[in-house]
Amino acid sequence: MPVLQKKAEFEKAVYPKPKHVARASSSPSNQAQTDLWNTVSNENGSTAFRDPAFADNKSLPIHRWSPWIAGYSASFVDDVISAYLPNRKAALVLDPFCGVGTTLLQANTRGHNAIGFEINPYPALAARTKLAVHRIKLSELDATLHAMQKDAAHWRTHAAPTDMAPPPLKSRLPFFSPKVERQVLHALAFVRGLESEVIANLLRTAFGAVMVSFSNYSYEPSLGSRPAAGKALIEDADVAHALLEKLHIMRADIAWMQKEMPSK
Repeated sequence: MPVLQKKAEFEKAVYPKPKHVARASSSPSNQAQTDLWNTVSNENGSTAFRDPAFADNKSLPIHRWSPWIAGYSASFVDDVISAYLPNRKAALVLDPFCGVGTTLLQANTRGHNAIGFEINPYPALAARTKLAVHRIKLSELDATLHAMQKDAAHWRTHAAPTDMAPPPLKSRLPFFSPKVERQVLHALAFVRGLESEVIANLLRTAFGAVMVSFSNYSYEPSLGSRPAAGKALIEDADVAHALLEKLHIMRADIAWMQKEMPSK
């Protein structure tokens, strides 16, 4: 998966400022609300704000951690911040439906404070985890990944820790096959045993990002059962491999962020 390697490349992709944005009048009206979102086309006929589709985030460090399509692209968010807070320092940015934290992360990167609200537990977790990047000690994370790889050698053979199983969901198909579920429960037990909450949240975020890939469900065309999408059920999968592969990508992003954009 491609990722921008230098701060300058990241800023070029995310930070170019829009040329002009129409301003709302000071008196509230329906027209003012409309004007707030009207943009002026440039010489190429494109709008001042870049594509808001979340798909662009799939190649950006940190933002690519969660496959959350119901959100804005980092470049769109940054265009809005640049347009409406062009000369402000340490402003307070509020996102009442913050999802996986794209707006919060971009606001923080720009030097602003940010507050977000999110009712869905997983995106709220992902947002908190992204904002904690500078609190993660790479040496501690490396030790955790090494311990996890060692522990995972027994996930397929040892009995599953039954105390980790959540209440069963009523569904037409079990979310995981028995062989996969055993590994999943071992993975959750490993995470539960970690002392560092920030690293535990990183692992939970990674698990949430990859769990559908070894489940009996599919994102294509939208979340539904694999048979409904014309796919076979997944009887077995290497859960540890999928999880560790994701975590190594996240580890690289953390190292990049801490080096190229150190906390102020």
